[in-house]
Amino acid sequence: MEPEKIKLYFILLRLKSYLVSLLDNPDDCSNDFDYTREFLSRRYPERIEEIIDILREHEINSDCDIAFDQNVQAKFKAIVDEEITKIDLETMLTNLEIETKELLQKEKEFDKLKDERENYIKNILASLFQLSKIWVAHKNLQTDIDNYSTLDEEEILRSEEIEELKRLSTDTNLSFDVIAKLTMKYLTELSDFYFHFGGNLNLNNFMNELESLREGIDKKYENLFRKHGLDPDEIDDGD
Repeated sequence: MEPEKIKLYFILLRLKSYLVSLLDNPDDCSNDFDYTREFLSRRYPERIEEIIDILREHEINSDCDIAFDQNVQAKFKAIVDEEITKIDLETMLTNLEIETKELLQKEKEFDKLKDERENYIKNILASLFQLSKIWVAHKNLQTDIDNYSTLDEEEILRSEEIEELKRLSTDTNLSFDVIAKLTMKYLTELSDFYFHFGGNLNLNNFMNELESLREGIDKKYENLFRKHGLDPDEIDDGD
């Protein structure tokens, strides 16, 4: 038997033993649980009403029914089996409720994670879309400047064309700046996405690739300076 089952069964057996030792004749019994209450109040005061209710539910209604019924021990076993089944069922339902709540909570957390991931992707795509628009604008500006550059002498340009050339030059420089900033924004969002959803290993590999890109650019500047007879240490790193 399970511990709880053994405990309840022994309480009922001790109760029977007490009543048998106390009562010699059915005529000495009342039609209630007078001696049963007295025994339980001394030994198991916290369970008096619980045990008496259980006995009544199984048609055991007095001290005499316990002390003088030859089949009472079998009834006790049936009582215990039924009560433990009820306890087990309640426990199972409680556990099921807990598990269901935990599952629903996990589903909510998963849905929240999916929404967060979708928002990250939307932001990344928005940055890429902005970046592509800037590149298209830059390409058009660059084409206009190339068209002006085919002219050998600035003097043959009209004054408004000179102003346009200056504006396009400024806009072109600005477009490079915007492209760089948008690219940085995109890379930042991409690294955040990797960190939250790609795992540290992927992010570390990604950062190593960016470091390799930076080292490659430094190398190109060194070669450029040497090509023109300059000291590579004179490279302006922007600090």
